[in-house]
Amino acid sequence: MKYRFITLLRHNWEVILLFCLFGFFLARNPFSLRTLIPNIEPYPDSIHYISPALNFLHGNGFFVAREGRKMLPGVPPLYSVALLIGYFFNSDPRVFYCVNIFLAFLSAGLFQLLLKKIFSEQRSLRFLLFFLYVTNFLLYWYPEVAMAENLILPEALLTIYLLLFKPKKSIAIVISMLSISFYATKFASLPLSVIVPVLFVLHVFFLKRKTEIIQIITVFVLSFAFWGGMYIAYEFFVRSNNLLNGLFHLFFSIITKETKPNRISKDEVYVVYFSLEYAKKNIVLYTRWLLGDTLSVLWKTVRILPSFLAIPAFLGLITSFFTKKRWSAFIWVSILITTILFMMTFYTADGRYFILAVPGLIVSLGFFLSF
Repeated sequence: MKYRFITLLRHNWEVILLFCLFGFFLARNPFSLRTLIPNIEPYPDSIHYISPALNFLHGNGFFVAREGRKMLPGVPPLYSVALLIGYFFNSDPRVFYCVNIFLAFLSAGLFQLLLKKIFSEQRSLRFLLFFLYVTNFLLYWYPEVAMAENLILPEALLTIYLLLFKPKKSIAIVISMLSISFYATKFASLPLSVIVPVLFVLHVFFLKRKTEIIQIITVFVLSFAFWGGMYIAYEFFVRSNNLLNGLFHLFFSIITKETKPNRISKDEVYVVYFSLEYAKKNIVLYTRWLLGDTLSVLWKTVRILPSFLAIPAFLGLITSFFTKKRWSAFIWVSILITTILFMMTFYTADGRYFILAVPGLIVSLGFFLSF
């Protein structure tokens, strides 16, 4: 046992060192008043995530409730479900940070597996890329806020990791679950729920045996329909929300050119959150962010990477299509472009809806350096 531990340490000392560094950056006392964690930011989104989990454990149903009043949460359920793990041991609302730390380490572990899969023979490069990951401000700051992106990140990294393997039935089932889980975690992750099934089906068609293609596609479609139907049923019967009708109205609002708030009544104003009219401004902001400029992430103004690293990373996405890593590059390009195309129609550009750009740009830098 001791020999195995020493062998593990000898062959993975740099990874362990970087995990320790990541832990150092994440080291916060959520119960201390010297941090912003007790503020439970950003309000009111955080309340819609935390309150249902706490009320569920207290036997008050999966609601946002206080002093005998209750309302349905205005956000999808999966992040609240994840918070149940922490609140099962301690019902203090600030425990969300402990759950987020677990999710952050899970994301880091999945990112390390991704690096080993993509850059299997380049240990020094993996060390550099993982160093950039664990020292990225966004990735060790984001656990301080009670937001679903903390769960979206490991879900997405696991999905991308599975897409790098040869398709089979078991992977088809997991990918279908993850595809639905994106939207069931955060509505703004709709692009992932769309592009991931497309990528998987496309990958399956590269298989040589026709019977194998038919079997895997059948399993995937049935599994996707099952989990999708389960979530649609939850939205309809639990939250009284017609999901399909909501998606139709979302599409309609995107293609409309109306962006000014409309007063429905004296006390009610309809705000146009999605429209193509916002795209011209936002696509410039997101593109500049990918190239090393700053962008708002909640109340912070940050960059993913400095320009001298971001620009080569951007070029790496292009050059990688001329290497054996073209499938990996195609996955990242598809996810990033789909997300940008959707979020550029939102009324404001905010990096929190595009957090996957952080590991995406770091991997792209690896493509450039390994070209």
